[in-house]
Amino acid sequence: MRTAIRASELLDTPRLSRLQYRVFALCAMSVFADGYDTQVVSYIAPTLSAAWHLPPGAMGPVFAVTLLGSALGSLFLAPLADRWGRKRIIVHAAWVVGVFTAACSFATTLGVLELLRFCTGLGLGAALPNAIALVTEYAPSRRRVGLVTLTFCGYPVGAAFGAFAATQLSPRFGWPTVFQFGGVATLLLWPILYRYLSESLTFLSLHDPAGPETNSIIRRLKPDEPAGAEYRLLADERPVAERRGLALLFSERRGAVTVLLGLLAFLTLIDLYLLTSWLPTLIQGMGLTLARASAATATFQLGGIVGAITLGWLGDRLGVFYLVSIAYVLGAVLICVMAAHPTPLLLPLATFGAGFMLIGAQSCNNGIVASVYPTAVRATAIGVNLTIGRIGSIVGPLLTGLLLAHNFSVQTVLFLASLPALAAAAAMCLLRPAVGRLQAYASPRAPAIEEP
Repeated sequence: MRTAIRASELLDTPRLSRLQYRVFALCAMSVFADGYDTQVVSYIAPTLSAAWHLPPGAMGPVFAVTLLGSALGSLFLAPLADRWGRKRIIVHAAWVVGVFTAACSFATTLGVLELLRFCTGLGLGAALPNAIALVTEYAPSRRRVGLVTLTFCGYPVGAAFGAFAATQLSPRFGWPTVFQFGGVATLLLWPILYRYLSESLTFLSLHDPAGPETNSIIRRLKPDEPAGAEYRLLADERPVAERRGLALLFSERRGAVTVLLGLLAFLTLIDLYLLTSWLPTLIQGMGLTLARASAATATFQLGGIVGAITLGWLGDRLGVFYLVSIAYVLGAVLICVMAAHPTPLLLPLATFGAGFMLIGAQSCNNGIVASVYPTAVRATAIGVNLTIGRIGSIVGPLLTGLLLAHNFSVQTVLFLASLPALAAAAAMCLLRPAVGRLQAYASPRAPAIEEP
């Protein structure tokens, strides 16, 4: 006799289980490694350029191919998890990222480095959407957005740690050691993920509801039950249409939600990468010192980490749609404050606040994307959304460079940078009723995002 049980009965409990904590921690470690391996090349670019006697701007294609590989990985490789499982893609992606990051240390020409960074990007693009999906599928519904945003904080923390590692390793041992450190650390993470990361229960309920892996996970979540008990997982979701891949993102009333979430990712990452890439230059253009410009940029990232944790926690309690809409408006206001010649004391406060609002809002958006789509299409949806966002991450810095090249003032550029945030606030106001209609159609039993 097999006991029928739903994944929600195992996971929507008053207290998180040890297994859930382990899944969240391992996914956060994976995201941390992705943050390091994505950004590390930017920190050693000046040293590498000097060592190879490269002209100014020669590292630009290296940055571009990394983003291109990541976008293609999110678009084509991440969705494979909807057929093969989250764990399998995360584990294989960790191996790819570790091998090619370490291999970058042996590059001797710019062309070889570009090829290796492209391959690294493919792995990065495959891993991040599935880490977000797996956290979503192990998180209780009442804490889903907060746990996703908390896990995603591993990305900026990993990126910041990359800067620290580069400053410590590169001057003493040379730029290759920065790649070697990241590659070896990711390869050491690979067997840990293989051994200890658990597959998604909601995925197993659709693909192997009574298999040995499913029963093993359920027994760990129910340690007080008899050792030989057998279980069968029942799906919490109604079956999706007989379509696959991208077609599912626009079927069964998902089209409006998919378009609005893509627009949000595009608009938000325009601002995030515009500010991340150009903020030191823009602040120096206002007559402040390089030291103050660097400090302001650091406070932007710090604000983002605090904002992701805070807004994710509040979103589960106050309602994520209204909260993120307000965050976008306040982010736009703070960008305008940055443009208005702030005092040396007000500038870091404004940059901290802008990072808090904008990075925090994007982290909440990841939680929304992961929550509103069914298991059968979740990895595809997150991958496509991140791909659209990465287009914005290219457009933002490119437009800023064009505006500055055409002699637009720093203040004008920053005032214009507030417009995508305001447009994102409007898109978020439209998203709430669209998600409500989708949830009413798709899951009358339990909404994916519970609004107070």
